[in-house]
Amino acid sequence: MPDLTDLLQCWRDDLAAWAIPGSITAAAEQSPWVLPRQVFARRADRLGQAPSGPAFDQAWAALDPRGSVLDVGAGAGAACLPLLPRTTALTAVDTDEGMLDLLAERVAGSRRNVRLLHGSWPAVAGQADDADVVTCHHVLYNVPRWRPSSRR
Repeated sequence: MPDLTDLLQCWRDDLAAWAIPGSITAAAEQSPWVLPRQVFARRADRLGQAPSGPAFDQAWAALDPRGSVLDVGAGAGAACLPLLPRTTALTAVDTDEGMLDLLAERVAGSRRNVRLLHGSWPAVAGQADDADVVTCHHVLYNVPRWRPSSRR
């Protein structure tokens, strides 16, 4: 069984192998990794109306009783919006300020304690409070160097 150090190095190696060569990205007018924000907004709206999936099921169960949520790479809110009924506080982190604006529109009438942090993880980790549930859907591809937190 590999240890955590070996697994984290494997993750970094895999990310490096999947990278688009610099000569291609330098020639592109915009990043090939960017999708239109409305794609994320539609997904957030759909999942906000009809939550589903194993990640939702586990987070929902963990929020009984209600608790705080940290959503890393929140986008427009596909992971955290379905959890709002059981959320006492939400901290949403994203590198794209426009995505956070879309999320802000969606939580505006929720009367929940919502905090939006613009920046990358783990660079803004020190600004985030501890949370009962952390969601991180499809964004660790942007974080080659991470390690489990020792905070408790």
